[in-house]
Amino acid sequence: MCLALRVAIVDDEQSCRDQLKDYIGRFSKQWQVEFEVTSFSSGTDIVEHYRPGWDIILLDIRMAGIDGMEAARRIRSLDEDVVLIFITNMVQYALKGYEVNAYDFVVKPLTYPAFAMKFQKITRWLERRREKYIVLSVPNGMRRESVSDVYYIEVSNHRLLCHTVGGVYPLVSGTLTALEKQLNDPGFYRCNNCYLVNMRHVTGIGGDTVRVGGDELAVSRARKKGFLAALTQFVGGI
Repeated sequence: MCLALRVAIVDDEQSCRDQLKDYIGRFSKQWQVEFEVTSFSSGTDIVEHYRPGWDIILLDIRMAGIDGMEAARRIRSLDEDVVLIFITNMVQYALKGYEVNAYDFVVKPLTYPAFAMKFQKITRWLERRREKYIVLSVPNGMRRESVSDVYYIEVSNHRLLCHTVGGVYPLVSGTLTALEKQLNDPGFYRCNNCYLVNMRHVTGIGGDTVRVGGDELAVSRARKKGFLAALTQFVGGI
């Protein structure tokens, strides 16, 4: 399950929004990285009804109304994980980005080589970080869930449901097999065709069941030997 990186462009100049969108498109083709891009013409537009789910937000600092710095403060109060990148023609303003844990800044006038160099570093870092998170759909959008907070993932009525410390959420898309490959985590193992179990949260084993996150899950005969061996090895490794 390979999800596109979600990028928000926030700038009150249409020409700058168009230029950034064009650069992201060029970068996508050059490096085979998928992006889902949305543009906002003011800081107010993005902070109003903000919900976590963006991977990257490109923020112009000098905007009428809510400027980029104030927008960043409000966003950061709601979302600790999103990557904030300031767009500015005045470096001294960009240095204030440390106050909101900004990842980087891009100086105007923009050039594609400089933009691509920074974006390559950012996307590589995000891909490494993403391996430790699962993107979940929630009623108001999407959220990232730490892999360590996942109890198990099940297939139910052709949907993937992620059982976590914070509740049960439907996953955005994909299959259990694809998700297993994406996680590439020795802490996860299939106990049957319907359940992918996080062995960090296994609290008990029955005859043909395993207790995870307070639930009893069936262990299939075909997978029982492999599951028990994987669990023994995992616990021994810890």
